[in-house]
Amino acid sequence: MKHILFVLVAISLSAMGCRESQPVKVFYGEKFEVLNPISADLLIDMVDAGKVAEGIQVEGLIEKSCTHSGCWLMLENTKGAKIIVTYKDESFTTAKNIKDRKATLLGNATYDSEKETYNVVASGLILN
Repeated sequence: MKHILFVLVAISLSAMGCRESQPVKVFYGEKFEVLNPISADLLIDMVDAGKVAEGIQVEGLIEKSCTHSGCWLMLENTKGAKIIVTYKDESFTTAKNIKDRKATLLGNATYDSEKETYNVVASGLILN
């Protein structure tokens, strides 16, 4: 009887270990529904073309983030550009160590020619 109980426990534990855990979505700032977000590369193209980049949704991997207080992050892109994301009116912060996590954000984008950076001021962010 002990052997059967042991086998059942072993099977249960191995079955639990086979499931991949999905990261939980965490909302920061304004909550929004994800509707056709653009990539970081497309964001750069839009801003460079002078297209309106207000109220846009951008999705991408986080290249760097503020490890002190979670007050900014930088999105990865294939163009070698810096896309710095800050938070509207400093009304929220994110977790501190979020490098390599996927994020979807809602905000306004501009280009700062002096600093040669693309800047996004996010009013809301979803961390996946």
